[in-house]
Amino acid sequence: MRFSLVFPHFSPIPANNRLPIKAATCGRREGEMAEAIPQLRTPGVIAAELGEPLSRVLYVLQKRNIRPIGRAGVLRLFDQRAVELVRAELREMAERQGVKDAG
Repeated sequence: MRFSLVFPHFSPIPANNRLPIKAATCGRREGEMAEAIPQLRTPGVIAAELGEPLSRVLYVLQKRNIRPIGRAGVLRLFDQRAVELVRAELREMAERQGVKDAG
């Protein structure tokens, strides 16, 4: 018995090859640029971007009341503005502690 007879909804063809051209291009004409997709970051990604420990980034997010712009399940998502706020606050913290070349 063939597998496709047992599971008629299953296709061995990858999903990308089954999509019609119109759906694959999201309605854009050929050569047309897609709109800029916002780059959202989790606190861990922000910490990696800034080269800082996650605990420090989480501290700044909490103490400075920087709110996420969205969620993906339990993950908090922040935009570039939040990254800049964290970077500025970390720089101020380093200056108060007398550390040079911060951020």
